Amino acid sequence: MWKYDVDISWSGGRSGRIERDEFPPLTVSSPEAFGGEKGEWDPESLLAASVGSCILTTVLFFVGRLEADVRSIRIGTTARMEKTAAGLAITGVEMKVTAVVGQQADVGKMKKILRLAEDNCPISRALNCPVDIGLEVSTAD
Repeated sequence: MWKYDVDISWSGGRSGRIERDEFPPLTVSSPEAFGGEKGEWDPESLLAASVGSCILTTVLFFVGRLEADVRSIRIGTTARMEKTAAGLAITGVEMKVTAVVGQQADVGKMKKILRLAEDNCPISRALNCPVDIGLEVSTAD
């Protein structure tokens, strides 16, 4: 079992502080649309970043395993929040993965790697909403 401990504190205003040993602190606020501080991270954006970064790191794990020649990866992630009968909820996450691989043979590997990442990312698997991932892959040559 692995544990990931963070401390979150508030000392006034609309922002809090997230801390973890040996990590830089992070200020967090409500989204600006809900009266939060402009320019501060909000939980909804952190959720999108968490899912996107989990997919990225899981992809990188499988890139090494399958020995794919991947030159670059960019992941655009959007978490969608809507008012539902039960209240505000994250109702979906969409990702666009853009990758550049070394040669045509790596295109198929990249598609397989992304499927493996979708199946093995613990963050996206923990969500109670759909996570849709699209892939655009091109070759460096």
